[in-house]
Amino acid sequence: MNIGIIGFGVDGQAVNAGFRDKCTIMVNDKKFPQGRDKQKCYLGSKGWIAETKEYTPWNYTLEYIVIECEFIFICIPVPYNNDTGRQETEEIGSLIKEIDNLSNKKGNRSIVIIKSAISPRDAIEIDAELVNTELIVSPEYLTERTSIHDF
Repeated sequence: MNIGIIGFGVDGQAVNAGFRDKCTIMVNDKKFPQGRDKQKCYLGSKGWIAETKEYTPWNYTLEYIVIECEFIFICIPVPYNNDTGRQETEEIGSLIKEIDNLSNKKGNRSIVIIKSAISPRDAIEIDAELVNTELIVSPEYLTERTSIHDF
């Protein structure tokens, strides 16, 4: 089974640790170099570094992940705006709509699991616009220090 992870911070790394021995993991993160044929990356003790380790996910394109993965985990931060009293869901909403458009274009159906913490109202608003994507909201509230163990 192939699993996609969008965002490889604390939550994304925990999802990777939980599934990497059972599934093929494909990661897309803005911090990684692009191109699945170039480098493998992982979070080492000194930050983002290039390395060649067998278990390490490459930075796949979003289109490739949509085509190849049965499940796509969204693990990106959703900032809170103190002025409006709401979360800024534009980035996560745009990302999920892009996944939906790619699914529609490729003729497949995507299952997207949101690990980011968003409100039920925002999830319903995003879901209402989707055609070829099943949306599951399963937020993680992990502590960075123990995230791998807690997942």
